[in-house]
Amino acid sequence: RMVMAGIEFMGEVPFADVVLHGTVRDAKGRKMSKSLGNAIDPLEIISEYGTDALRLSMILNSGQDIYISKEKFEVGRNFANKLWNASRFVLMNIKPEAKVSDFSDVDIRGLDLASRWVISRYQKALLEVGIAIEQYHYSEGVNILYEFFWGTYCDWYLEMIKGRLDDINTQKAAYIVLRNTYKMLHPFIPFVTEELYSQCEGEEKVLTREDWPILDNALIDSAAEASMGVLI
Repeated sequence: RMVMAGIEFMGEVPFADVVLHGTVRDAKGRKMSKSLGNAIDPLEIISEYGTDALRLSMILNSGQDIYISKEKFEVGRNFANKLWNASRFVLMNIKPEAKVSDFSDVDIRGLDLASRWVISRYQKALLEVGIAIEQYHYSEGVNILYEFFWGTYCDWYLEMIKGRLDDINTQKAAYIVLRNTYKMLHPFIPFVTEELYSQCEGEEKVLTREDWPILDNALIDSAAEASMGVLI
């Protein structure tokens, strides 16, 4: 109907591709429907967990049939909270001059091992997420970002640099990776990332109008990843 309406009123086909998700089911595997009375009202989920939590949790589970219960939305809420808290930690511990927008402003060779490692892992995540989005594998893209931000950036990197955050070069690395992670996450959780980006760049910068980060294969550091693998 939408295609026919587009041709009728606009004189052109409105879109060429259609993305279909799996059947939405409840925790018992039953198809959600009003007749069964097992449907979840998204407005209730938004009120209880937040809009970003609803979006992220649905996308995370959208690879095949989607099994949904209220508890599933805690994953999205917890991730949004983690993003917020980690961002506050970084932004409170860096100087204004560390807020650079490009790795060309960072002395890569002078960085500590953990920073070279996280930049390398970020570049790989950027490549993999870009491919996933282009192939409409949104669930895969979100899972890559989830593992990169929570596991790599928060659980390992931020813990390892807590004693080095007086170094301006380390501050720059931590900031750029965080800033560009907002850009990768923005299609999936737009509200919290937009708010955090405004705190980074000021309210005159709107994240939804920013360019997608540019991949730099020269920053993929196999040696740093191997050394960090031994430490981990």
